Parts: sequence; structure tokens; C-alpha cells
Amino acid sequence: MPLMNCTPSQLEIRSVVGMGRANSTTQTELTAYFRRGHDEEIQHRVSSIAGGSSGVVALIGQPKSGMKRALWEAIRSSKPGMLAPLLDGWWIWPGTSPSDPRSLLARIGELPARTVLWLPNAARYLLDHGPEVGEQVARELRDLVYDARRGPVMVLLTLSQGDIHRLTASSSGAQAALSVHARQLLAGNVISVPDRFTEAEVVTARNSEDPRIVEAAEHSSDGYVIQYLVEAPDFQARFSLAGPVARAILQCLIDARIIGHDPWVRAQLVRAGALGYLPEWERARLGESWFEEAIDQLTACGVGETGMLLVRSGDDSGETATERMFRLNDYLECQFVTEAGRHALPAPHLWSSLFSFAAPGSLIPLGRECRRRGLIREAARFFLLVRNGATSAARRELADMMRGCGRFDEALDLHRAAAGSHVPAAVLAGGQILLEAGRPEAAAEWLGQAIGPGDAESLKLEAIAYVEAGQRQKAVEVYRRLAKGGDVNAAVVAAEMIAEESGYEKGVSFLSVQRSATGLNTLAGIAELVVEHVDEGRAVEWLRDHAQSGDADAYLVGADLLLGLGEIEEALQWCDHAIKLEVAGARIHAARMYARAGLSDTALAHAREAARRGEPQALAEVAKVHVERGLRRRAMECYADAASCGHDESWVSAAEQAAVLAEMSTAADYYRRARRAGSPQAAARIAVALCRSGPPETVHEALRWYVGVVESAGPDSVLPVAQFLRGDAATVAIEAYSARHGADLGTAMKWLAEGFASAARKATAANASLQESVNTAKFLGDVTPREFGGAVYWFEQAACYGYPAARVQAAELLLEFDRTSEALVLLREVQSTGLLRRTDPRLLVALIREKHFDEALAMIESELDVGETALIGDVVSALLRVDRTKDAMRLLSRAVDAGNVSARVILADRQVRQNRCDKALDHYLVAYCRGRADVWEKVERILKGNGDSTTLGELRMYGVTVEGKPSLPWTLEDLAGDLTAVGGDGQDRYRD
Repeated sequence: MPLMNCTPSQLEIRSVVGMGRANSTTQTELTAYFRRGHDEEIQHRVSSIAGGSSGVVALIGQPKSGMKRALWEAIRSSKPGMLAPLLDGWWIWPGTSPSDPRSLLARIGELPARTVLWLPNAARYLLDHGPEVGEQVARELRDLVYDARRGPVMVLLTLSQGDIHRLTASSSGAQAALSVHARQLLAGNVISVPDRFTEAEVVTARNSEDPRIVEAAEHSSDGYVIQYLVEAPDFQARFSLAGPVARAILQCLIDARIIGHDPWVRAQLVRAGALGYLPEWERARLGESWFEEAIDQLTACGVGETGMLLVRSGDDSGETATERMFRLNDYLECQFVTEAGRHALPAPHLWSSLFSFAAPGSLIPLGRECRRRGLIREAARFFLLVRNGATSAARRELADMMRGCGRFDEALDLHRAAAGSHVPAAVLAGGQILLEAGRPEAAAEWLGQAIGPGDAESLKLEAIAYVEAGQRQKAVEVYRRLAKGGDVNAAVVAAEMIAEESGYEKGVSFLSVQRSATGLNTLAGIAELVVEHVDEGRAVEWLRDHAQSGDADAYLVGADLLLGLGEIEEALQWCDHAIKLEVAGARIHAARMYARAGLSDTALAHAREAARRGEPQALAEVAKVHVERGLRRRAMECYADAASCGHDESWVSAAEQAAVLAEMSTAADYYRRARRAGSPQAAARIAVALCRSGPPETVHEALRWYVGVVESAGPDSVLPVAQFLRGDAATVAIEAYSARHGADLGTAMKWLAEGFASAARKATAANASLQESVNTAKFLGDVTPREFGGAVYWFEQAACYGYPAARVQAAELLLEFDRTSEALVLLREVQSTGLLRRTDPRLLVALIREKHFDEALAMIESELDVGETALIGDVVSALLRVDRTKDAMRLLSRAVDAGNVSARVILADRQVRQNRCDKALDHYLVAYCRGRADVWEKVERILKGNGDSTTLGELRMYGVTVEGKPSLPWTLEDLAGDLTAVGGDGQDRYRD
């Protein structure tokens, strides 16, 4: 069979379509390929054989380590720098794998040159049919490879570690004679394939363009990414084929997780909840052991070593150590909870089971999730069910929710008992509630319960409450208490209030007493008070008198005040006095002031003395002044001196100044010394400065340095230097990235392309913002950023160097920038290679924009017919853009009927624009309870616009029902009574 006509499934390469339900419309048969360390060696050997020299490539690794896929990618790769296939015109045997050794022996003499022998799991040919047959196969393969007249041919094998041991282990006698050809066949041709990703590879895989790779990297354990991908289709198939009872159990677990239950779920909840998913006639048929039989089926292993469900004994409360608990496996968790469950609700019957049997540790998470969805009544019930050590935490959560709902009295009642016991957090929370409720007198009385030294926040709030209540004298008394505890800000506030009531002299006197009695540095507060009520001159006078009376700190406060008045010479004299009297921080002040006065030598002398005394930041202060004055070299030297004295942050500043001076080696050396003080942002500033100030050679050197020091392998690192990546500079950056991260050129090109794409988007957003700021859509016209062309070009280049999916990214960018006809051509080309599904949303959008309506609509309808609605948002937006409103509305209605919450929000948004707000409100509330918390602002906007403050207030206070309707009024006492009636202790907890 011609190699180019062969499909992955014919060669036993597993399809992974079915992962990522939210993205299933964009999935191809195989994932995007993730190149690893061994791929380069495989590609080198395959390329060598393709060049005309027959050979063997044998991969050794554990099952499900990606060996077949690695060989497939190598034989389907392109010639370097070209789109033409490396093995164009080659054949492959067997056309459908696996075959058997006898068929191989019968056909091997007839195989033409330029044939790939595809022998995965080669033990089937070399071991499973006995040593004689295996040795005969090995001998024939060797003869084929060594016969130059029949070449080139390529023999590809995969073996496990156990297989290779059996074939090559030392032996003697007849057994050794029966494995000699197998040993020679493998000698020098073995490449080891690790069964797990390294930590660095997992991090990189999380940034893949293929959501299945991202999912596997994020959810697999210990780097077993490929195993996750291999097992996923089996799990999906088993889920689809599960019987009604097994499906009911799975759905019960999924629904419990969707609404916030922890992964491990009690058997009681699963058993009780699962029954509700079965029709009555199905329940009537169940035998006594129905649950155990279904659990056995679901916990049995399939392709991998994991069942659909995992099981353990005991729950998180430790009360029932023998009770079983179940959880979904990682794949089902991701597909039906993480991905699909964000906009879903549990089946109505499950709520009672959750209230009765939810694990204790899940009650608070369940309450939080219900609160997020506006299900306030359900949230309150979960919080009220919490007992034992978590009761206080649940009460705080419940009180915070009731406060947020505007139900202040109920929130306050939840804090009353703890506040009565002088618990600081409860006292503070209650005071905040009363202030928010507009009851400052009650807040002040409540906050008066604060008695401990750790209650400073409550005291501050008490003072604010007195101020709002108009009881300023009491507020001053509270601030006095805080000042005695060492709060200088409280002392200043008290002084300001005293000054307003009794004159500024009284305020100054109060602060002076505080300084002498408690040691608080209130001098700055005194100066501000005098300036505010008299003038700067009087403040200077007061500070001079105070300084001459022995309070040397006044010299520094006065120096700052004099500097602000422009009295530089006198300010310097005051600094000198402070230095003589050894006031803390005086030399730093002096260094900065002398530098601003232009007396650099004196400034530097003070800074160096400060550094000698353990204050190297003084040198940095002088350096900052030099930067402001444009003295870059002096600034660099000061920063370097500061850093040498222990101020590590100054190494970065010194490097930046060296970069402005175009001193590449100096900048790099300073940055290297920065250690922890270095950052990607600082490296970017240095690189940009070097690129701006130097010739092309310096630009190239700066880019190599920048890419080499930045830890991030993501495309955002391109953004700061994108403007300099032209011509050869782009190639320099690609080579530097490849060397820094051990990546192939294709990966590096994709990195650069993604960086250019981000830069193009940023430039477009800036253009739009500028147009908006001048209130015109014509200010700059339709400008396509220069980075856009660079992104498309390098995506195409990445595709030529082993990343064909990069062409899809190029098409996405073309669509984003309204280059639709080019995008459509590119997407059709990609689709023809099998990398794109027929109903890919990007292709559908391009078809719609180019007015191929019949073709696009037929594909969309086929997806909706099988319940797939994930593509509806993009498609409807495209249809509305080209005025196909009728088609858009019809598709939206179908998607809403199928349960797509995003479609419901899109429909509601359109109804708002049509002034059909009542209809829109109904859709928004359904979306709200199904997890679209972002629509609450739209609900508020509608109700405020309609002047319906009553409905808005009730929604805030009581939330919505699980059906998406406004909830009827209810109280916590009602709920607590309901819980008591069914055997709970909610009422006692509520009244505590």
C-alpha cells in the first residue's frame, strides 16, 4: 500500500477523538504531536534511510509510551524546509497491522525498494511463534536490509523492555544459536522511549494548541500523559455503552461534583441518588445486589489500570471508617465535571440525597457553589448542616452570605454568641454589618465588646462608627486608646479632630504629649497640622524650636518641609544638623538632597558613609536623582556601588543604565549578579534599551542574551522585543530559544509566531482604545499591525518544520483580522491533510463569512442532530455578522433546547437589544443558576432600567430556585426548623 494512503488506525495507532467534550468539534483523529527528546534521534535515522541507505529503527519502551506514534510522525514528516513528504513515493507493509510472521516470510522476497516494514509489538514476529520462526524472521529482515540491490528499505519495530531482555539476554548452547540473528538485527539500532514526560515536558505540554494534550498534561499523574491519552477513548466508549444502572451511578457522581461536592462521595449518597435517574419500571426490575453488581462493573479495569470509578473506605470525618466512598477517574472528572459541568445543575431529585448524605467535608464547598449560582436557600441549608469542628467556619460563611444578601439582622445573629465571648473576628464582622446597614450607633455599641490588645481593627471601626453617628468626642476617645497602643495614624486623626473642635494648638499639644509619653514619632503629623491651620513658615518655626529643645528628629521633618518650599540651602543645613546628632536615616536624606542640589560629590560622600553604616539604599537614592538629571553613567556607577554594598535590587537598575549606554557585556554582568532581584520585566527593559541604542550586531547579541535569561518558554516573552525581531533578528531569536530550551526549530518558530500574534492583538487593542478616546472610528483607519504578517509567516514556517497544526493557528489569526478568504483557503488545505474535522468551528465561520451558507448550515445541522452544541456561539456570531438573522435564531433555539447555556445567554443578549427584556430576564436567571455568574450584572441592569427595585431586592435577598425563578421569601429560622424536623440540629446551631 502507498505510505501516503495509509491512516493511523490501519497501523494500530489509537484514535483519541472523544476527549474534551467542549472541544469535540475541533478534534482530529490524532492529537497534535508533542515532540520529545528521542524524536530527534528517530527523525535522524529515518531521514538517513530515506536518503538511500537501508536500515532498522527499533524503539524500546513500556506499553503506551507513544512508540508507534513517534514512528508514524517520523515517516510522515516533511523534508526540511519544505512541505513535500520525506517518504513521498514509498510503500508500507502490512497495509493493515498487525500481520503475522508467516505472511511476512511469504511476502518479504516480493517487497519493492522504498518500502517501510511496520512491525509494532515486534514480539509477535520474533517471539510469540517460537524461537525457530522468530530467528527465521530476524535473518530474512537482516538479508533484506543488507541487500543494497533491494534498497532502500526501512524496518520499524517496537519492543517492550521484557521483550528486548528475552531476545538479547546472555544464554548458551542451542538457545544462544536461536537468537543470534535477532541480536544482530537490533545491535546499534535501539532507541529508548521514556514512558513518562519530564516535569519540563509536562509544563510545555500544558501550552499545547491541542486541548487534549493540555487536558492530559494537567490531569495525568506523575507525567503519564500518553497513558491518559490512550485510556481516554476506552473510558469514553465504556461510558457511552454503560447500562442504565451503571450510567445512573456515574450521573449521580457527576451531578454531585458539578454542584461542589468533593471528589470522594459516600456510598449512601450514590446509592440513594442513583435510583432517581432510573425510570420507575427500571427500578422495579432491580435485584437485591443491583448496586454491588454495578459498582463491580464500574471499578473493573479496561485498557489501562484504572476503572471508571475508584473506591476507598472511610470518609473525611473519620466517623464511618468502614463505609465505602467512590470517585470518578481523572478522565471522567475532566470530561463531565471540569469541562462540561460548569454550566449544569444536578437532577432535581438529587438535592434531597445531597442534604441527607453529603460528606461532612463537602458541606461548605457545596454551600459556596450554590451561593455562586444564586441558589441562596440551598447554600444556607448546606451551611446549617455543618457540625463539629467546622461549625464556626460554616457560621462565618453563612453570615457573610446573608450580609451580601442585605439580610443584616440574620447575619448579625450568627455572630452574636461569638461576639459575646469577645471573639475579635466576630466583633469586627458584626460591626461591619451594622455600619453597612446604616446603623452607626448600634455598630459602636456592638464594637464596644472589643477588649483585647488584638482588637485594634474593631477599635478603628468603633471610632468610625462614632464619627458617622455624630459622636465625635467618643470617637476621639477611641483614637486616644489606639494611640496609646502605638498607632501613630490614630494619634494624628485624633489630633485633627481635636483641632477642628478646639483649635490647632490643642491638636499640636495632644500630639506632643503622645510623643513624649509613648515615643511615637508624631512630628510629621504636627507639621501637617500647623501647615493646614496656619502656614509652612509657622510649621518650620515650631520644628526649629522643637529641634533646638533636644528633639533631633525634627531636623529631618523640617528639612523635607524646607525642600518643598524651595529653601534648598537651609534644608541642607538642617540635614547636616541631623547627621551630627546621628538621627536615623539622616544620611540617606542628605544624600538625596545634596544630589538634587547638584552637589554630587557631597551627596556621594554622605551616601557612601550611609552604606558603610549599613544603609546602601542611600547610594541608590543618589543614583535615582542622577537618572532624573540624565546622568546615566554616574547613575550606573552609583547603582553598582549600592549593589556591591548589599542592595541587590540595584544590580538590575545598574544593568538598565548600562543598557541605555549600549554596554552589552556590562549590562549582562550586572543582571547576572542580580540573582533574586532579576525578573522577566527587568530583563525585557534591559534588552529593549540595548536594542534601541545599538547597531544590528548589538541587537542580535541583546536578543540572544534576553532569550537566554528569561525563564518563561511562553510566547509572552516575545512581546517586549517584538518590534526588533525583523529579518535576521528573528532567526537569531529562534536559534537562541532552541538552544535555551532544548527545542527543535519548529517549536521555536511556533513560539515566535505566537509571540507575534500576541503583539498584533495588543497593537490592535491599543489602536481601538485610541480611536475610542478621540470618539471616532476613522482616526487611524483599518491598520493591520506589522506583527500580524510576522505571525502568519512563522506559523507557516513552523508547519514546514514538523508542526503542521501551526497552519491552523495561522488561519485563526487570519480570521481574527478579517482576512477571511485567505483563512478559508488555508483551512481547506489543512482539512485535506486530516488535521481538521469537517465541522471545525473555524472552518464554519470562514464558510459563513465567505457566504458559503448552504455548505456551512448543512454541517452545523448535522452536529446539532447528534446533540453537539459547543460550536454554536462562534457560528451564530458569524451568521449575525452577515445578516443571516433567521438562520442564527433558528440555530440558537435548537441549542437552547439542547441545554446549551452559552446559547441561552446569546439569545438573551439579542432580546435585550430588541427591547424584549422580560424574555431576556428569564433566560439570564436560568443561566445564572446554571453557573453563569457573569449574567448577574445584566439582570441588575434590566431591573434597574425597568424601575423594578422590588424584584431586584427580593432576588438579592432570597436568590433564585433551581428552575431559574425568583425564590419566595424564607428565613434561616424556617430552614433550621426544617432540618430539626428531619433529625438535624440546624436550629440549635442557628440560635447559638
